[in-house]
Amino acid sequence: LYYIKDGRFAFASELKAFLELDGFEPTLNEAVVEPALFQSQLFEGTQNQTLLNGVLKLGPGQLLKIKSTGVQLQKWWDTSNHLETPPRLYKDQVAQWRELFLDAVSIRMRSDVSIGSSLSGGLDSSAVACAMSWCSKQGLGHARESTDWRHAFTASFPGTPLDETTYAQIAADAAGAKMHVTEFDKCVSAEDIIGSVWWMEDIYPAIVVPLLHNYKKMRQKGVVVSLDGHGADEMLCGYTFWLDWPIGEVNSRLYDQFHRSLLPSILRNYDRTSMANGVEVRMPLMDWRLVCNTFSLPVTSKVGGGYTKRIFRDAVQDILPDSVRLRRGKIGFNSPMAEWFNEGLDGLIEPILNSELWKSSRWWDVQKDAETLRSRSAAKSWKQSDWDTLLGLWSKMSFVIWQEMFINRNPRPFLDTNESSLASRTPPSSR
Repeated sequence: LYYIKDGRFAFASELKAFLELDGFEPTLNEAVVEPALFQSQLFEGTQNQTLLNGVLKLGPGQLLKIKSTGVQLQKWWDTSNHLETPPRLYKDQVAQWRELFLDAVSIRMRSDVSIGSSLSGGLDSSAVACAMSWCSKQGLGHARESTDWRHAFTASFPGTPLDETTYAQIAADAAGAKMHVTEFDKCVSAEDIIGSVWWMEDIYPAIVVPLLHNYKKMRQKGVVVSLDGHGADEMLCGYTFWLDWPIGEVNSRLYDQFHRSLLPSILRNYDRTSMANGVEVRMPLMDWRLVCNTFSLPVTSKVGGGYTKRIFRDAVQDILPDSVRLRRGKIGFNSPMAEWFNEGLDGLIEPILNSELWKSSRWWDVQKDAETLRSRSAAKSWKQSDWDTLLGLWSKMSFVIWQEMFINRNPRPFLDTNESSLASRTPPSSR
């Protein structure tokens, strides 16, 4: 992120840093409110503007040069310029992909401190955790490989369709890693919700409290590096909507999904929630060699035999238990939004709906949305099938919270507090 005004240049890794910049007055960039609210998963990879006027961000693969005449942006990386010719036979493609994957994991095990993994129970994170074990057992490690890596962290949502603890435990056992579970019930605290907006800094349609707590537990256990499984879905057809794509457009659409339309926002979320707790996330599946190799493959290597992520599953056949490796269902690391809204978000709904920022908004139907929130939450009638509606409503609520924090400089909106300045602005449950 950077800011240029009157010959002055400032940069920071977090939006909140500009609130401390002498002479900086935060104002809302109204031009990007609609895409931020209603296309939030496109916002990170397609916009160079932020919600604060004057604060810009570098695009993917860009660098910035400061000159006396201003700044110059330059593209330094484009995956499409580094594609290769894959082996003709599928079995050779699998062997090559496996070698790259294992080396990518091994390289990222270099550390002078304890490392672990964020484990969901799905194919991607489970394969990374088990590959750590494989690399260690096979002596594939590079110099300075950490010897303290047997730590797996997962979030549990008992009684909801989002709980994957059973599969995560299978993967942890196969990797020989100790499982650390953070359990979430039907309630979530208002302080945690408010804190999650502060750390996210952008509008995001889901509540990221579980991500924050997962990395918080890592830090508490002394684990400061996490090998996670991001990137595979977006380059190997991991989502069900790829079924609606014309076969001839799959690879080009995956390329866009990976570089612009979906993955950038996911990476942003994990970066902000991990770094809020001082944890570094490393992503073997996004090793540039593996990415270039994967985008060089034909669609038939990515989908086949009734499975998505075909080459990935075949490459880890003797590394990952089949009960996880051959899972067809996909859940993802999501919050139990329906359950939390049915419990009233710990009393936050009414204060937000009664605020001037909500009532004066021109970006949504204030009365209709307020009535939906009040009636459905009071009746505890929200269901998992209401997912899209809940994401939309939370986006609007979080935008109200965001404006209180970043425009009105109120660090603890909608919470009972005597604090009135940003001097002590860290939400209580975020570190």
